[in-house]
Amino acid sequence: MIVGGGISGASLARFLAEHGIRSVLHEDSALLGGMCRETIWNGHLVPELGPHLFRTSSDAIWTFFARFGEIVEAPHAVATFVDGEAVPFPPLAADRPVLPQSSHGSIGDYLVSTLGKEVFYRYYEPYTVKRWGVSAFELSTDMIPLIPVFRYPKGFFSETRVGIPSNGYSRVIENMLDHKLIAVHLRSSVRVSDFSPGHPVVWTGRVDKIASNPSLDCH
Repeated sequence: MIVGGGISGASLARFLAEHGIRSVLHEDSALLGGMCRETIWNGHLVPELGPHLFRTSSDAIWTFFARFGEIVEAPHAVATFVDGEAVPFPPLAADRPVLPQSSHGSIGDYLVSTLGKEVFYRYYEPYTVKRWGVSAFELSTDMIPLIPVFRYPKGFFSETRVGIPSNGYSRVIENMLDHKLIAVHLRSSVRVSDFSPGHPVVWTGRVDKIASNPSLDCH
């Protein structure tokens, strides 16, 4: 049993099927695609929950995904206006992934220690106050991994390959799940306790849905 009809659930189902293992996939939405699912708006295919870029540094993962739909390369670079001038963002350049450290009292403390006060107050503090209405010194360090500080040779992301499926994620996932050993149930809201003890279950749905539902018996 696989719970969640996004990229992870669909990829697992296809991998198992190509190794001769049958699976049943449950998706509580009426559409496949998970957080990447699309909808039709004014005759155009648009992401229902905001745009997503497919990113990986693995050629094997890229090739696997591209088997089920064309991926258009889409290098992603970001610029921001500082003192009236368009400058690259994030402000620091790196040639390899950099893991953020969280041994600080707040996001503001982390950014000042990493960037220095001048860069912090020019790039980050104005946006933080505009976006969340509070100073970065009032934000929890739990959010540090979400704060971009370093940019990489190929752009905003550390991954070497970045792209978008030309016909959308939902179509790619539909093609991925088109296999005789995969059964798909849409509008199927399930609980872990619905399955028999010892039955293999892989949960790829929203983690917060597990935590917020006391009826789920998860171990």
